Amino acid sequence: MALIDSNNKEDLKTEFVDIIQYMEDEDKEQRKKKVFAWTISIISHAAVCLIMMLIITATQTDFDEPTVKITYLQPNIPLPENKTISKLEKLPIEINTEDVVKDPVVSDLMIEEISSDETLVDDPNPTPEGRQDAIASSENGGPGQFMMIGAGTNSAGIFGNRTPSGKKRNIGRLGANGKAATESLDRGLRWLKKHQSQNGQWDTDQYFVNCQDKPKCEPGKDQAGEADYAITGYAILCFLGNGYDHRLPSKFKQTVKNGIDWLIASQKPDGLFGQRNYEHAIATMAICEAYAMTNDPALRIPAQNAINVILSRQIKSKDYGYGWDYITPTERNDASITGWNVMALKSASAGGINIQNGLTGSKQWLEQSWKASNGNWKSLTPYDKSIFPYVWNSDTGVIEKDHLSFVGAACAVFLGHTSGDIMLETMLNDMDTRWLAKCSIYPHNLYASYYAMMAAFQSGGTHWEKWMNGIVPALLKAQRTDGCFDGSWDQAIDFHGADTGRMLSTTYALLNMSVVFRYAPIAETKNIKTLQK
Repeated sequence: MALIDSNNKEDLKTEFVDIIQYMEDEDKEQRKKKVFAWTISIISHAAVCLIMMLIITATQTDFDEPTVKITYLQPNIPLPENKTISKLEKLPIEINTEDVVKDPVVSDLMIEEISSDETLVDDPNPTPEGRQDAIASSENGGPGQFMMIGAGTNSAGIFGNRTPSGKKRNIGRLGANGKAATESLDRGLRWLKKHQSQNGQWDTDQYFVNCQDKPKCEPGKDQAGEADYAITGYAILCFLGNGYDHRLPSKFKQTVKNGIDWLIASQKPDGLFGQRNYEHAIATMAICEAYAMTNDPALRIPAQNAINVILSRQIKSKDYGYGWDYITPTERNDASITGWNVMALKSASAGGINIQNGLTGSKQWLEQSWKASNGNWKSLTPYDKSIFPYVWNSDTGVIEKDHLSFVGAACAVFLGHTSGDIMLETMLNDMDTRWLAKCSIYPHNLYASYYAMMAAFQSGGTHWEKWMNGIVPALLKAQRTDGCFDGSWDQAIDFHGADTGRMLSTTYALLNMSVVFRYAPIAETKNIKTLQK
């Protein structure tokens, strides 16, 4: 019966109830159909996803992501005594990437590569970046004071530029050649690795026996019979300066460890490396930097013993000390030898090694040598030039030669003199005038350019711009790319020992281009200081 045909209320009521029931039944049926459709859709999509996952899993190649070196801002916090290590943590993991690419390019992220001969192991001591309290931007150097490179209280410390993030931040300091320079550094370090002797040393004259490609390298020359201490120290410093130590996993971890092991095994009971203060200072610097970067307890005593030798051989004055001669203390303060001993003391202080008042004595040497060489020092302005001597006699005041302004300027920076300081600025001016043009063409005096690059980088400004734009392109152009020479540099010229050969020139070239990573820079200051008293 249709609703409009109803003749009474009862029929109308019955008709209305029937309609309502019909609508409810139809709605339930529709909902059932929708639920069924959605269920079928979900099941079909899940099946498709499962099939895709199985296909990807079947075709995927297993790989391990490279390990990224982690910087700890508070590296010396001890672990709880009851800390346990799971079985999974104890399992050594080997990642093979060494020979995948013959000429790897350093990525924009500066990710560390892992070598096929490296094993990842738990290391209870995180890698420090140098003492935070060893940072200073002013003159320092007394007992208990640690004078180091850096500005303010930046927690990155002296070695902060060597970390992956630090290197990434500082590539730009090499200008347009930044990326090419990092690739060049990597090739040079690979050359050093290939020419390391099996016992861990770098052999000055016999390194070529390790050549694996043709043409093979030529023999070197060991002038003093103990150059291997210095060459091995130089090589280790090249790796450390680029952030590769002997504890954190990297493609050069074992290489650095073998070199350090050889030095420690060669150290005499009293802490001496070799005989002369030249080779000893360089080897000491390498051990101290390795300790400062890693807190490796095995290096603490060897580092301290080596520093004790340096302190005992420092030329004495009535108050503190001065510089160093070749072996025993005399009145002959040799700037070339003293420069490396200052650097060794600086690296030792970064690791908390006791250096007593060694840097205070070095500061006395620096100022007295400079004043003796520049009779007009009181009237100098930052726009003038001043010289620095090769030898200063602390008894007579007599100087020999006047060409080592690059050593004087670098030592001035590390002994607390900042941009604008009369001593520093005038030596930088002499360094620029006397050496920049000579060193912008290879072969050149790599010893001079290394000290100059350090001084210029720390001082910043136009000094650094000129040296960076002169030295880096010249070195990039001169680096060999053929056979077993690949990554090395031909013999340098114009300094004593240059004829040592390829091993020395390659380490010096690498140190030249690594200055932006080796040490955090001192903040430039606009305050003009003088030594007038």
